[in-house]
Amino acid sequence: MPPLDDGLRDRVVLVTGAASGIGPATAELLAGMGAAVVATDVDAEAGASACAALADSGARVRFVAADVAEEGEVAAAIAWLCSDAASLVTGEALTVEGGLLAR
Repeated sequence: MPPLDDGLRDRVVLVTGAASGIGPATAELLAGMGAAVVATDVDAEAGASACAALADSGARVRFVAADVAEEGEVAAAIAWLCSDAASLVTGEALTVEGGLLAR
């Protein structure tokens, strides 16, 4: 079966809950569609492990620990995504117009 193409090639996606359940499967599917994946989860060890396995398969993926129930942690993950460090995953520095990046 040919790979799915939903216009996500070279796009950046943020996947929450990436340590278990549907999260790793979602990250794998989106990476398979050519997206760069930034994955988050409150379980840093399991999330990093899931992302390492995905990266070993050639996917552009990076894990950022964050509890989506905590506004500051989500803001920090988004701030990282917009930083120069994220260009290793995204291929460029991203800019965001408006919105809360960090407190």
